[in-house]
Parts: sequence; structure tokens; C-alpha cells
Amino acid sequence: LTACVDLLSSKHELVLPHVAGVLRNLTVIDAYQIKIVQDGALAPLIALMSNPDDDIAEQAVTTIRNLSANPSLDVKLVMDGVVPPLVNLLRSPNPAVQEQAIVAVRNLSINPKNKVRIVKEG
Repeated sequence: LTACVDLLSSKHELVLPHVAGVLRNLTVIDAYQIKIVQDGALAPLIALMSNPDDDIAEQAVTTIRNLSANPSLDVKLVMDGVVPPLVNLLRSPNPAVQEQAIVAVRNLSINPKNKVRIVKEG
């Protein structure tokens, strides 16, 4: 997983949607979610959500959506700054990106600790 996480910071734009897609696929498995975050994927995924390429942004936000469903990670996601880029993606002209962003916000809002922060930041 470390190699994939390292590739999230690649300067080669063609690599980014693929590596984010690999992590998206892996994050549907609970056992990998915490490992992916522990390996440092969160900051680059948050950055990729602001990428102007819709495919890259969609892969990144879908990965965040998958992570946001894990109750062990939801507070960390919010504390690490995932809410502002999610709110920005709610305004995306791409409906698929909007859908992933709103599901992630919904997942994060289930935890009462996150609700105030979501309202403040979004």
C-alpha cells in the first residue's frame, strides 16, 4: 500500500486517476481503510479532490467517501481538513463528483462530534 500512497503525489497526471482508483477499490474493504490512512494517504487524497481533472477528483472523493463510512476514521477525516474540499465539490458541474461528495458529508455528519465542524466549515 505504501507504494500506492506514494504515487498519490506523482507529478505524472496520467498516474493519478489510476492510483486513486486502486485505493478507492481497496477502501471498500474495512481491513484496508485504517492501513491506508496510517500509510499517509489522507493528505494527498484531500489535495487530489481539488484537482481540475474530474476523473482524478472523482476517484479521490470516492475514496474519501469510502473512508468516511468507517466510524473509526470519521473524526480524523474532519480534523484533517476533508470538509472544505467536500463542500467545494458539492458545487462541481459533474453530478458523479457531487454525489460522492454529498454521501461523504452525510457519512461524516452521523457522528455528533462532526456536526458542528461541518456546519462551521461548510
